[in-house]
Amino acid sequence: MRSGKASLLALLVLGGCAGGKAAQRADADDGKRHLGIVVDSGILDQGNVSAAWLGYGAALAVGWTTADEKKEAPNLFHVELEARKSLRQIWKELNEKTPEKDAYLDELAQIIDAGFGAEYVVTSFALPGYTLTAEEVRALRLAEFDAWRRQTMPTHKPLTLARVEPDKSFRQPVVLGHGLFSTEEVKARSVRCGSVLKTFPARLSEFETQARQSEARPYVFSSREDLLRTLTDEATAVAARERGVHWASPRVRMAYFLVGFCHVDKGAMTSAERVLRQLLVFNPHDVEGMSELAQALLGQKRFQDALPLLEAAVRLESDDGCTRARRLRQLGFALIELDRLEEARLAYEESLRWEPKHPNPPQELAYIEKLQRRKGTPPEKPVPKPGPTTGNTKQTISVCTEKQ
Repeated sequence: MRSGKASLLALLVLGGCAGGKAAQRADADDGKRHLGIVVDSGILDQGNVSAAWLGYGAALAVGWTTADEKKEAPNLFHVELEARKSLRQIWKELNEKTPEKDAYLDELAQIIDAGFGAEYVVTSFALPGYTLTAEEVRALRLAEFDAWRRQTMPTHKPLTLARVEPDKSFRQPVVLGHGLFSTEEVKARSVRCGSVLKTFPARLSEFETQARQSEARPYVFSSREDLLRTLTDEATAVAARERGVHWASPRVRMAYFLVGFCHVDKGAMTSAERVLRQLLVFNPHDVEGMSELAQALLGQKRFQDALPLLEAAVRLESDDGCTRARRLRQLGFALIELDRLEEARLAYEESLRWEPKHPNPPQELAYIEKLQRRKGTPPEKPVPKPGPTTGNTKQTISVCTEKQ
């Protein structure tokens, strides 16, 4: 929610830039450019707090205008990092005159003073368009920051109470592949495989050309968690440290997945494998990509090749009951084919904990028991009834209520 006060304060700080949409509309024909600061209305009467957040908004504005004056697109990582540092400095200077307390700003000061500003911005605010150089990636101390934060401020929650709204005349952040696919095209629920397989590959080829020309290595992360896994997993962090990181458009990630999915749907497993492996180049921890690639390998009866992908997909999957249960059923199937029956049994039993009403696991469990008895190695214990947790009493399962 905006207020006249927020707009007026923004006007004073920026020397002529207004913060409300009404002001932008009113001046639309005056030949001027506008970059508004919007401050959360809930803090406007909070003294040092509102002043500090307005200063944060002004720092964001400086980052955008400075880049624009250089005829460059703003680097979102640099802009956010400098704005958070400014927020901390303004808060410190204001409190030297009139001491106040604010839980978030006090903790931000601790983070910045401990030298974890870059780590904090990456872990808490990264989004498509973020670019870090190889040197900046190598300088990150993510594991050290994670341990420090868990010990120092385990309940900390990132907060943003101001933002900027540049008009369309400003150069926008670079997000590789952003214009290649529309949001509507890559909606999984509305996908038409005929159109996907006809039109997507050429555009993905164009993205790969952009990727080769990019100074920083592009990744098509679907979430901040994917970014952090790539930067902290030694197997994938090497490439990021050598070339840097650019978070490209998630639409491209979805396009890769849909092409692979449609090839699997049509039984073209080798074509699916090729596309999905390329997806994992651009997002090494893409759980959906791993699972669908595993499906393509299962379709080629390459069960051993599919196994590590399925194990990783189960390990990295979120606590969504339906999805985790589906991954476990895939894993159970591969383990049966590899004659690892006891492990297969455990996978299917676990899938029932997540999705108790799915009809497939009881059938597969009966089949496994039949094979084990034929080999003279019956299961060690009866199939347990589905329970509410995974064995960790502190972890509550989000049980799937629909048949997937």
